[in-house]
Amino acid sequence: MMLATTSDRQNEMQVLLGKELELNGIRFDFHKWLNSNLTLNELALIVASEAHEGIIPSVGVMFVEIASELFGVDFVLVPIEQIKIARKFANGIDCFLLYEKEIFFGLVYFKEALLNELLFVRAFPPSGGLFVQRGAGGIVKFFQGNSIILLENRNWFTKPLIKEAAWKISRCVFEINYNILNRILEFSFHLLSPMPQVGATIVWWLQDAPKEVHDQQNTGQDISEFNFSILDEARSGSFCHFLSQIDGATYVDIHGGFIKAGIHLKNSNKSRALIPELKGTRHTSAQRFSYDFGSTLVFTISSDGPVTIFSDGVNIANLIIHPSHKTAHDLKKTIPEKEEDISNSSYEVICQHCSKRLILEQINIVGWDKNIDVLCIVCQSVLRKVSCYSIECRPFKRF
Repeated sequence: MMLATTSDRQNEMQVLLGKELELNGIRFDFHKWLNSNLTLNELALIVASEAHEGIIPSVGVMFVEIASELFGVDFVLVPIEQIKIARKFANGIDCFLLYEKEIFFGLVYFKEALLNELLFVRAFPPSGGLFVQRGAGGIVKFFQGNSIILLENRNWFTKPLIKEAAWKISRCVFEINYNILNRILEFSFHLLSPMPQVGATIVWWLQDAPKEVHDQQNTGQDISEFNFSILDEARSGSFCHFLSQIDGATYVDIHGGFIKAGIHLKNSNKSRALIPELKGTRHTSAQRFSYDFGSTLVFTISSDGPVTIFSDGVNIANLIIHPSHKTAHDLKKTIPEKEEDISNSSYEVICQHCSKRLILEQINIVGWDKNIDVLCIVCQSVLRKVSCYSIECRPFKRF
């Protein structure tokens, strides 16, 4: 019987770590060099950082395809023999270990410290790679483009892609203002969400709020005289600080201006009857409010991090959306012998039960169609009976 060597055990640990990372969303297939022993060894050292005098130091490492794509940085070339010392400089804030592909490059210093998730996302190079940061609190964050995966106390969490959330919202709201939408998403996902024990609700009015809102929603404080806008990135830290001290929702107008804060959202009897209670009061009132006032999008940030986006009483960021034209195109490529039998349609309907406007995405395949009861995505009542191959329903609004 042969005993396993230290080298064997390290290799086994690296293989297991690689599988665990992959299972939890790290995409090694984007770059083959991410699977190298050197890369996995570095990741293992970050995931299992050793304490120094009872404190686990922060650390950061960047694996990139092309180092010159990093903007606003200074490079310090370090020979591989000095990597252990270099790690002690890499605080994961303004200084990082740097690998170009699987080759150790040295240290990279950012002239503007990466103090929040948004700055990490924006620093990500066009050709891709992987940024890893372990904070002094022990939370490890993996950045791949706009995707962020967190590891805390052996528990894994994934933040959805902002681009994906924006695309889903655009499929539910006709001609939305992308500039304001992306800013609210960045603010919610990458500035408010990472703040510990801070929950908030942002109500974005896509039209001027009707008079009935001011009559019914008579709580909160008017902050319109400050003339603050969510588009003003220079004041984002101050906005986060303010919202961390406010209970209730905050109104943002059609142009992105902050107009009212500390609002306790009130719901109608109809929304209370149609929308069941969720995991907490904040989410339940936000979802029902989005049903009552269809000219809003409601962004709810949980105190433990996740962001939920409601429209017309539906969590639209959680929807699985397959545009019918794309689905039909993919099916024709998959089953070319049925190409002439495949058709698609997309059309609007109004639910007779909840009065919400919806879009149905329908696929028909001659000989493969079946009878389907189409349910309203909002109230779950039967919209109609359809003979088709597949059909999807989502809320939709235009102004």
